Parts: sequence; structure tokens; C-alpha cells
Amino acid sequence: KGIHGYVMVDDKTLLVTETIEDNAVGTRLMSVDLHTREPSTTRILDAPGYAMYSLSADLVGRRVLFVRDKVQSDVYIAKVDEGRSQLSDIRRLTLDDSIDMPSGWFPDGKSVLFHSTRSGRFAIYRQFLDSDSAALLVDEPGESTSATASPDGQHVWYLSRELEPPAANMTPPASFKVQTLTALKPRVLLARAPEYLAVQCAYRHSRCVIVYGVGSEHVFHAFDPETAMTHELLRVPAKIGAHYYWALSPDGERIAIVDPVKADSRIEIFSLSGSDE
Repeated sequence: KGIHGYVMVDDKTLLVTETIEDNAVGTRLMSVDLHTREPSTTRILDAPGYAMYSLSADLVGRRVLFVRDKVQSDVYIAKVDEGRSQLSDIRRLTLDDSIDMPSGWFPDGKSVLFHSTRSGRFAIYRQFLDSDSAALLVDEPGESTSATASPDGQHVWYLSRELEPPAANMTPPASFKVQTLTALKPRVLLARAPEYLAVQCAYRHSRCVIVYGVGSEHVFHAFDPETAMTHELLRVPAKIGAHYYWALSPDGERIAIVDPVKADSRIEIFSLSGSDE
């Protein structure tokens, strides 16, 4: 997880601030006991919606100073100019003060899917481009993120995660679900989803691809929107715990991948038939 800062407060105790979630929705202040065989951690404070950094401690280790900075993100939309090298008509779509993270379009290009903390936890919303407000689409007791619409616009796939972990220092398990717009309740597709899982669709050709991490690889599968059946297309080496940025081409035949960890990150294009371009 992302470490924001750390400071020694005495000869056996280290204070550390780390990102609560991968999407940087907040920070956790923890104490690490260094005098045990396996360093043990104790949660001191959670700061949802804030980043905590620049830690320092007084000489006796009884007071800690840090900067607390508000974390906020919003959804913006823009037009891609004909030369495809410039953006125009850039405007902010979400006008609230919460954390808003876009995850995809509806196939008709008239509305956007995003997850937001405006209800106190991540839930999934849909907002039309000509509207100043969003409609709640998925709201569960836990957190719902990473929504993708099906090619027919009638289904939304997403990840659902419990708020409380099953044990200390563990990430709450996620499940992969589908919400049909005409149904009252979602359907569970995977009760325990892999740590990294994402879906994208090539709406012009109704092809969907799902990727998830398996050991040191990211495995891409064709994903049937009707049956949720999959078959493997491609394997790409990946660092453990790394979440690559990727996109499916409009024709559904290729994927573009960027490794955010590499200092010399390049966009790599892969054919879904397995040949590296």
C-alpha cells in the first residue's frame, strides 16, 4: 500500500501513515512495534477523505505533528479534436465535494458511470452529460466500485467489498456482481473475486474482456455478457500487486497496457490473438 510518511517516536516504535484504499480515499495512522520477532501493527487513526503526511514527533514521543490534506477527485468530460492530439470543451461533470471516480460510459455515450463517496462510502452512480446531478445506481452496505455497462446498456458489472476486514491487517474480500437495470437485486458472479479484476467492452462490436491477476501474470479473458462465461485470450507478465492501466480497442481486437511502476513506461499494444505488437 502507499506509504505517505513515517517517523520514529522512540527506540522501538515507528509511526506510519498509509493509503486506506488503492483509490487514495483516505489515510490510516498506524503504530509499528519493532521489538517483536515479527513487527506488529496497531491502528491509531483513520482519516477518510484525507491524506496525512510530513510526520514528525517531539523528543519524548508523546506528540505527533502531521499535515492533513483534503482528498477530492471529480469527473470531467471533454471533446477529442479531429487531430486527436488536443482536448476541447473541457468541463467538470460532478459538482459535489466528495470523491468521484469515473469507470466507464453507457454505450449510447450520453451518460457516465462513476463511484462516489457522497453517501459516506463508495456507491455507484450514473450521470447524464446534460445533467447537474447523478442518479444512484448501486448502493450496498459495503463499498461498490469499478462499474462497467454491458453492450446493450441493460446490465452493470461492478466490484462489491465489505467495509470491515475479516481479520486485522487483511483487505476485505471483494465479490464480482451484476446489476440488471430492471431488477431489484444484483446477482453474484464471483463470491470471492481476485484482488485485481476489471472489465471493459468494445461497444461497437459487443465484445467484452475481463482481466484478473493470477500470481505474477495478468490474464485476459473474453467475457460473455449474457452468460458470464469466459475463455482465456492472453497472459501478460505483471508485478505482484501491480494494477496496470489498460484499454480495449474499439474493434475489440487489441489491448493497450501501461505499467505505472516503470520509470520509462510505454504504451504496449497486444493482439488478443496473442501476438505482441
